[in-house]
Amino acid sequence: MPVGDQSDLTALPGFSVESPPDEAGWLETVEGLLDQEQPFLAYDLAVRGQQRYPTSLNLRLLQVLALLRGHSTAAALPIMEALEPELLGALPIPSQTRLAAIHRLIWELEGRRNALQEARRLYRKLYETTGHALDAVEAAALSLQLGDREAALRLSEAIRDNPDPLARGQARLILGDGEQARSAFEEARHTWGRDYRPVVAALKSVQALAAAGVDIPEAVTSLLRPPSVVIFGGQPLDPADSDEPVLPPAKLPALKEAIEDKLQVLDARIGYSSLACGADLLFVEALLERGGEAHIILPCTLEDFVEARVAYAGPEWVERFERALSRAATVTYATRERYLGHAILLRYANTITTGIGWLRAELLRTEPELLVAWDYRVSNQPGSASDFMDHWPDIARLHLIDLDELEATGPDTPLDRPRAGMTVQPERVIRAMLFADVVGFSTLGEEYLPNFLNLLERIRAFFDATGNQAELIEAWGDALYVVMPNARALLAHAFRLRDAFLNTDHRDLGLPEQLNVRIGLHAGPVFPAQHPVTGRPIISGRQVNRAARIEPITMPGEVYASQEFVALLTAEENAVRHELRFRGESYAPWYAAQYLGVVDMPKKHGRQPVYHLLPATDGSLYGNQNDSGKGK
Repeated sequence: MPVGDQSDLTALPGFSVESPPDEAGWLETVEGLLDQEQPFLAYDLAVRGQQRYPTSLNLRLLQVLALLRGHSTAAALPIMEALEPELLGALPIPSQTRLAAIHRLIWELEGRRNALQEARRLYRKLYETTGHALDAVEAAALSLQLGDREAALRLSEAIRDNPDPLARGQARLILGDGEQARSAFEEARHTWGRDYRPVVAALKSVQALAAAGVDIPEAVTSLLRPPSVVIFGGQPLDPADSDEPVLPPAKLPALKEAIEDKLQVLDARIGYSSLACGADLLFVEALLERGGEAHIILPCTLEDFVEARVAYAGPEWVERFERALSRAATVTYATRERYLGHAILLRYANTITTGIGWLRAELLRTEPELLVAWDYRVSNQPGSASDFMDHWPDIARLHLIDLDELEATGPDTPLDRPRAGMTVQPERVIRAMLFADVVGFSTLGEEYLPNFLNLLERIRAFFDATGNQAELIEAWGDALYVVMPNARALLAHAFRLRDAFLNTDHRDLGLPEQLNVRIGLHAGPVFPAQHPVTGRPIISGRQVNRAARIEPITMPGEVYASQEFVALLTAEENAVRHELRFRGESYAPWYAAQYLGVVDMPKKHGRQPVYHLLPATDGSLYGNQNDSGKGK
């Protein structure tokens, strides 16, 4: 899933929107993002590259490869099918390499044997043409999957002493020589240094061998530890109007040293954090100093964030903020709305940070760590470090820096400005929203409109029968609008609503044809209120408009969602998963999120990343929805 603001690619190293590279530069940048396990950002950049070079076969192949790397087969396969006529002739070596990787992933994700056979054929042909040992390893691993052990051993024997330690190590694993394999991987690990990309590539290759039945010694596995992903929750500097000092400037030297020590112990190379003055900025600066990859999540407009969370500490901190922001790998806005003094936006940003951090860690085949700079005197108010910690699901991956224990060794010069901003009432709350539209309603003759009420009655009965957790349900014409405090519960209702349409013969309700439904999901900060005329509850705000724009671009019979909804859903899902593990119960995924790309919203409502949410096929659909608690 995405790890940045896909509508803004200016933060990518070596890439400038004003002066974009040539086609080779586009390809290099896209492949660099794939090496970093950022497939969705890679896909979006490949799409933009194709707009500049519409005849580029390689950019379209990279689109397919990026979507498959992000497990978005529903979006990848149609592009691949459209490319098939162009793949019949002779292809240059780079295109063959990308095509082979695509077929291998289709096999891994879809289980299509013809894709497995084609991938093996292409890798074997590449090895015969170029002599590259890694192509031989790929062909050998796929031969094992095909049950052709003799071919796998023959290919591995040919490269058992190859100078490339990664290829040699994999060949030795296939040949059953674990000690020589360990030695080869140790040599490779030494040459990689702190670059995590080849580590991840090697880990994926070794896991593919394990799936093919190859025994992988623990000594090899320990050498291929994925990079550490660290999510950070910090404490801002005390403003001038602070009642009880928690992080005065005098403690910054000790905090800086403590953060550096924690990053060293965790071997942190990828970090997700906000960028307020104080602990957040110290964390990002320390991570960048280590050569790490910093991903910044901001809760509101840039101007409001700087004014409310940075500028009160003085011009020096604003300059540090701007330097760190310019060096970030990505910058994500949880919302692009005004802050208005609403701390709930900080909590929302924390949740988004947790969600996208987990998504990135899953792509890297690891789990993230949470590091917090914390003081027991700070209550778990929205957006605080305590709040961040209280919502973290895995205590074994929680690491604390106790601010109360830090020595005040720096200059004792308190800030002379209070935090800026007033609070606008009422305060916003975070809610998940569903908009649904009945496909085919507009073609119904007027004589059938009374019978359409039968369908609406069926929908109402469906909500009542499944435990109505909605705070708000509105229906007008063929449209349905539902608001819930919990993303997991809303997704379960969305799947049930979709299935109710698919599994009901609408002719039994007096309608002339089978109708379908489109469902769009979003989550964000909104204003709760009561309508002054009707007295009914209402939910208002720009996020409601964003939610309404997703449904029109949804395919009939499907459920689409915004990046924010998926991030919130991921955070909630991980909390449930860890709770079940703590109780000794098993966990089974009940949904899949497939990335569709950055999509133009209707009515000139901008562009945003969109996902296709699908039910799992293992029978665990809709399970344990009520375990995740209520929204805040």
